[in-house]
Amino acid sequence: MKYIWTAAVIVGTTWGVNASEIKAIVGDMPISGYDVSERVRLMKLQQPSQTQNISQNDLEQRALQTLVDEYIKRQDAEKQGFIISDAEVKEAIGRLEQQNNMSAGYMAELLKQDDIRLETLHNQVRSDLLWMQVVNKHKNALKAVTDKEIQNKKTALKKELAKPMHLLAEIVVPTKQEAEKIITDIRRGRAFSEVAAQKSRSLSAKENGLLGWVKADVYAPHIMRVVDKLNLNEMTAPLAVDNGWLIVLLLDKQEGAQNGEMPIWDLAQLATAKNKTVGYIPTVFKMTTCDEFVDFGHKNAIKETVRRGMTDPNQLPPQLKYSLKTQKVGTPIGPIQTEEGDLFFMKCGETTQSVLPSDDMIKSALELEKMDELSEKLLRQVKRYVVVEYK
Repeated sequence: MKYIWTAAVIVGTTWGVNASEIKAIVGDMPISGYDVSERVRLMKLQQPSQTQNISQNDLEQRALQTLVDEYIKRQDAEKQGFIISDAEVKEAIGRLEQQNNMSAGYMAELLKQDDIRLETLHNQVRSDLLWMQVVNKHKNALKAVTDKEIQNKKTALKKELAKPMHLLAEIVVPTKQEAEKIITDIRRGRAFSEVAAQKSRSLSAKENGLLGWVKADVYAPHIMRVVDKLNLNEMTAPLAVDNGWLIVLLLDKQEGAQNGEMPIWDLAQLATAKNKTVGYIPTVFKMTTCDEFVDFGHKNAIKETVRRGMTDPNQLPPQLKYSLKTQKVGTPIGPIQTEEGDLFFMKCGETTQSVLPSDDMIKSALELEKMDELSEKLLRQVKRYVVVEYK
């Protein structure tokens, strides 16, 4: 399940709350403790890896400040006469769902599962749309993006893309003793994912401990140095973190793009029926070209398994990727047993493809950055004239 929609969420102000529950008053509008707690839950839902090592108190302070800023934006936009209809709010939510490959109504269902009011999302989206109108009113003052800025951004992207990526899973438990017991249980055959789902205190437990593909800054540098030394499917020893003891499992590693280029393979595959594989092995391993490999497949293999095409190595199962990485072009590998048959592969060639965005895409991104900077500047100006009372 993905929690990646780009909108943050502001909780609607609750009137009639007890004075002791009020955390701040923006102008004459209160923000309650309930508002803050809902925002914290949303932050954890949207950004599990970024929030897991942050204390509850710090999360509450971040949530409160975010709510204050968002309410200031909304009040200023409404004072300037900008209006957003309910239909525009619903349309914007629909676009967010489409952009994140979600079905219609998925956001509402996700919020319901975590006991977050739908009104929360509607109020936030309305605030974002209102403030966007304020920023657009001033965008003509922005300087155009230059070719030099585009090239500087491209250089920075190349440096960032050169960093390796890790496919990680994790378990966080309160004590070192419990972590050591878990490692023993896993080495005796218990599934890492099962233990993570049942025992881990990390928000990644919802995904059976899986963090997904992450960069080197997901953990503190001293932890990543340990992770970098792991072999495939190897766990760390228990590592001390702020909220307990951490165990990290390395599932795969992706080397960084060199000069913005990543490898891509011309790869062929076929599968033979299990009762015929032994007889075919001598013939397959005499082959030295993909043409004869594929031709043999069309004549003798399971027809729907015979394929050849350009393949991103990182989309392959890790063990297969590492086996093919050192395999010479034109040399078969296999058989790998599957339900549909015994698979053979042959690497037909290697090349690279650019993973850098086009200059036009970089220009658009830089224009958005300038809009964000303008938004921050306008917000600072508005804050000078708004009374915010923190309780």
